[in-house]
Amino acid sequence: MLLKFVTLIAPGGSESGDTRTKVRDIFQERCGQANWEKMLAIEREFDAWKKAGDLDAGKTIAIILKHLGRFERTWVATGMNFPDDGHFVSEPFSLQELTDHIARITGV
Repeated sequence: MLLKFVTLIAPGGSESGDTRTKVRDIFQERCGQANWEKMLAIEREFDAWKKAGDLDAGKTIAIILKHLGRFERTWVATGMNFPDDGHFVSEPFSLQELTDHIARITGV
């Protein structure tokens, strides 16, 4: 549902303003209040990113993941240099913590 909403709020597109409004109303009706609030928060982040003029979307992506929940221990990479070339969704973690976590989940 989120991808469809992002498509709706993205600039451009061939749909008229009236059609977009009707589709937004359907989203609001069907997704529940908590999810609708998350979608509105995500929309605000996209708007802020568009106005900032910064091409690095990493920080915006990290904030969006925080709004979604379940991504607290995530680092959004915008380059190869950990942790300098990216953004933590929540609390920072060390390279050793990351390595240990990968070893736990892969059994290596």
